[in-house]
Amino acid sequence: MKIHPSLITLLIAASTCNIPLDGLTRAAWDAHRETIADYAGRTVLLSILRQREGAVLMAYLHELKSTGAKPSPTDTPLIRDHEYHLALKRKILGVETKSSLLQPPQRVEGKSAAVVSSGSERKAGFKPGTMRKLREICREWFEQSHEPFNMVVARRGVVVLDESFGSYYWGKLTRETPTEMASITKLVAGVLFAQFVDQGLIGVDDPVGKYLPDFPVSGTNVLTLRHCFTHATALDGHEEWGGMHNPWLDNVIANAGESLRPGQLHNYNGMGYDLAGKVMEVVSGKSIFRLMRENLFEPLGMIHTTLEEDLGFSCFSTAEDFARLGQMLLNRGAYGDRVFFSPQTFDQLLPQPLSRFYPAITNQDWGLGLTWMRQRHPQAGTNGIPKETTVLSRNVIGHGSATAAILRVDLDNELVITQTRRRGGPDYDQHLTKLLLAIEAGLKLGQ
Repeated sequence: MKIHPSLITLLIAASTCNIPLDGLTRAAWDAHRETIADYAGRTVLLSILRQREGAVLMAYLHELKSTGAKPSPTDTPLIRDHEYHLALKRKILGVETKSSLLQPPQRVEGKSAAVVSSGSERKAGFKPGTMRKLREICREWFEQSHEPFNMVVARRGVVVLDESFGSYYWGKLTRETPTEMASITKLVAGVLFAQFVDQGLIGVDDPVGKYLPDFPVSGTNVLTLRHCFTHATALDGHEEWGGMHNPWLDNVIANAGESLRPGQLHNYNGMGYDLAGKVMEVVSGKSIFRLMRENLFEPLGMIHTTLEEDLGFSCFSTAEDFARLGQMLLNRGAYGDRVFFSPQTFDQLLPQPLSRFYPAITNQDWGLGLTWMRQRHPQAGTNGIPKETTVLSRNVIGHGSATAAILRVDLDNELVITQTRRRGGPDYDQHLTKLLLAIEAGLKLGQ
């Protein structure tokens, strides 16, 4: 069999670049380079011959040759294959001529919302010496945990800390190194959905069946978009049944029928987000991954951010990129001269008691991909300090992450705090609390 030139490129890459697996150093990689390359070549060849992914790659390569298309961030094998099946699906559903195109964030003349940019402690409203203290804490954090991370702290758009701390055994983690944001991806999905809501294309409480005909639009088993984003669908797991890359994922979910019982329990999962993603795709006629780049990442200048796998996880980014997203949320939907959605739509993103919508679900606050990120004060409930006392304000929004990445937006103190890393490491909570306490201590309140 003649080996395709692109396969040869993959083999060369396999022999010259080490994969950062735990415990495998670059020296060990170099010592076994030829053996690794030989087996990697066999694996790639079998993948092309026997797996669907191989067919997708070959189809992509063929189309590149026939169309002469120039490379772009949205032109990848995954996205191109995804959109081919989306177009077929919309034709089968009879909506191929009914695209409600999502408009990109509009430039507004005279609009000047805060953007993240470097500045002084004084300009940001921090006490002198605060950033020196934060650096000391971050260095100590790495030295004790041996887990590298990137850190950004900004107030009122003024970035006072944007640094990388520590290195991996296989190389340095730089400020430009994207790492997995894990479940913070759900927040990103909610922010994109806010644009659909703001433009009147989809309603928060619309039935999923309004857009995907396999689902009911009346009765006790109606699933709504709010169910999807607040973990109230009764679905379970992440990327089940092929996730976003299954063109008919919605049909599989619909087959669950009466067993779903939406609004009866709160069960954290990623499948509701994927289902909402299918709605956004059918309405817009574009893959969710193209929409993410065209309507969110590119307008915000998030040049190191990618999302091509799933809406429950899979976003890779940097602390600086996510600081831009955080600042846009702090600005309630605007960034610089671009408006992503209105302050009124931003309010719909915020966490609310789910009992307001679903009486059976109590003691749970959730928004559209957002939740409260309230860090309990270590002295809460002692020395006369109220039990509900938090570090920073109680109005801190964001989302958690399996990789311990951080996106926290303190609406009251005008703070954006981001951190990217691959693992939490030892004593993560103690280090984080110490950092947040130092940020709080450094605030010049009222200034």
